Amino acid sequence: MSARAFFECQTNRGRRKEASPSEITKNSGVKEVKREWSFNPAHLSAAVITLVVSFAPLTAAGVDADAAESLARRESCLKCHGIDKNKDGPAYKEVAAKYKGKPDAEEHLIEHVKSGKSVQMRSGEWEDHRIIKTRDEAAIRNLVQWILSLE
Repeated sequence: MSARAFFECQTNRGRRKEASPSEITKNSGVKEVKREWSFNPAHLSAAVITLVVSFAPLTAAGVDADAAESLARRESCLKCHGIDKNKDGPAYKEVAAKYKGKPDAEEHLIEHVKSGKSVQMRSGEWEDHRIIKTRDEAAIRNLVQWILSLE
């Protein structure tokens, strides 16, 4: 952007106001003031970083990773699933990638861990998915949110 000129004048009460060019007369006490408006890429970068950082907690809001991983260990989820490596079941990072951007992902996975629905193992065999024992809905939701937050 380029510099923009505007005019200032004193009002009869001592306040400044913008004056249009038509209000300017010789010796009217109006002076031209230039204000610089410039684009600085560094300021934009800082603004974008600030914006991203301030919204980052919203994507993983309330996820207690330690509690989720502890629950996964207690419930033997990590016997079949790795966090970043496939075992008999898919890695949690693979699950997160599969459901990324799907609006019903969280509810679908909560139902999956609570229902014991049949799943196909990597070996090709079908097995009933182990039902999570805890009835703590908040803990189950935290576990699923943690899985979906993995990248």
